[in-house]
Amino acid sequence: MQGGFTLMEVMVALAILTITMTVLVKGVGENASNQTYLESRTLAQWVALNQIAQLQLGSKPITVGQLSGVDQMAGRDWHWQAVLTATADQYVHKVEVSVTQESSEGRSVVKVVGYLSADLE
Repeated sequence: MQGGFTLMEVMVALAILTITMTVLVKGVGENASNQTYLESRTLAQWVALNQIAQLQLGSKPITVGQLSGVDQMAGRDWHWQAVLTATADQYVHKVEVSVTQESSEGRSVVKVVGYLSADLE
């Protein structure tokens, strides 16, 4: 009797190998996509937090209404819009900063909410 594999055993082994390789390739692709998504969200959040910090430091006027602009971070342009609204406390304003990237087709990548001390003139 000769030792060896039958054609059926080889076919089953190849099928298992094919399924395993497909799952691995799909997993690597999803991981790369997820990494890009998380990187974009992190950078967009930094842009939003920078805008809130600039408002807190007084480098931009704190008045009820909207501000918008474009900042560059990590070699990309980030479009931001800040909406300042009054709160029940006359000395506090709410600011909501939305950040988008041109490649995001107008969808906000992040929205960050902060509160600012109103000028006590």
